[in-house]
Amino acid sequence: MSRMLVRTSDQKVIAENVYFAATFWRRLRGLMFSKSFPSAYDAVLLSPCNAVHTMFMRYSIDVVFLKETGQVAAVYPFMRPWQFSAVVKNASQVLELPAGSIERLKVTPGDYLALTERPAFPRRNIV
Repeated sequence: MSRMLVRTSDQKVIAENVYFAATFWRRLRGLMFSKSFPSAYDAVLLSPCNAVHTMFMRYSIDVVFLKETGQVAAVYPFMRPWQFSAVVKNASQVLELPAGSIERLKVTPGDYLALTERPAFPRRNIV
């Protein structure tokens, strides 16, 4: 089943395709060694997770830290390769998005994001 991520206040689509990294090895590997982000409409959800790194990455990403409730705890726009985030103590998940997504979608701390089943035909009301 394919999932997408929406902001609950306005149903704005944040990511059309969410890839889950829920095992130790998938969280460890994440986007390392990939040449580019999979797609402008994709996201990687690391769970459980409260800190990330961009070691061995070739491009910047946007990072959104989520509380267990889905509330945005912190945002790191344009995190460059070879950096470490701070540990966000109240975060339980991390959403990795293509660089520029936080600004383009206006994701801010306090927003609530929720996973939902993706419709059969993609929605492009992202911008």
